[in-house]
Amino acid sequence: MKAALAVTAVVFSLGACKGTSKPAPTFEFGECGSTGFQDLDRPARCATAKGENRSHDATALAVAVQGTNVIVAMTDNLTSTTLTATGASKSNPSSVQLSVADKLKALTLDQLGGEEPVELGATVQVSMSGYEVANVKVPPLYVARAFHESGTAEQLLVKEKLGLGAAPPAVHTVLVASPDYPERFIVGPAKTIAELDWVALVTSAQDKSGTCPYTEGSGTTVHDIGTTVEVIAIKIVDRYTGAVVDTHEFRPPSPCAGALTSKGQLDIRFPFEREHWAAVTDWLETRIAT
Repeated sequence: MKAALAVTAVVFSLGACKGTSKPAPTFEFGECGSTGFQDLDRPARCATAKGENRSHDATALAVAVQGTNVIVAMTDNLTSTTLTATGASKSNPSSVQLSVADKLKALTLDQLGGEEPVELGATVQVSMSGYEVANVKVPPLYVARAFHESGTAEQLLVKEKLGLGAAPPAVHTVLVASPDYPERFIVGPAKTIAELDWVALVTSAQDKSGTCPYTEGSGTTVHDIGTTVEVIAIKIVDRYTGAVVDTHEFRPPSPCAGALTSKGQLDIRFPFEREHWAAVTDWLETRIAT
């Protein structure tokens, strides 16, 4: 889903030099490598400081969206450097957390689930020994992950009721909280979070209770081979009341004929593939129409 992003150059605001302090360095945001970051397990974009002192070329920052917050963190081997941010909800020398809930509420549903990164307007200050303070603008980030994972979507949209409208809409719209859903992750006419009244929470499980017969070339049944079928469970929840609207399970077709690839195979797997999600869409369209 995510398109590759070109390296984003972010130029700092430079304050007037004080004493022997050097001008604030610039940062270049791009793809993240394998460097470890304090307080951030899954960085989305990473940056290296570029200044007169080549030793600072290894100074790195990482940013990511977690729920309704932007997290900015430093590498775990950085010294004589601190992070701060005006209005941070959490802060320590190695990371800051900034709420972007208001920004998210103002986005359209197409922006929330789209393939383009979103400008969230977050800025942090980086204080490096011997340099002027650098004002770092967080680059555009993908925000869909917060709404494609069932646990986070339930917390933000159902429990915290992010951007909930004053009254339920005349026609239902449901958000499908799954990164595997191949279509636009909204089923219904809503364009904004305020018009969204249902959330479809998605879980996956493995059913290993079935079997398929294995037959020799003569057609004599030798034994049964176990199957592993991926089962997708959908639970629609009303954002206004928190009540469960409906539940349903979906399974891929699992015909035994022609499924075996070799004699002695111990397990046949039937994953829930991209084409199987069409049945989920059909069911959701029926539900929002009632």
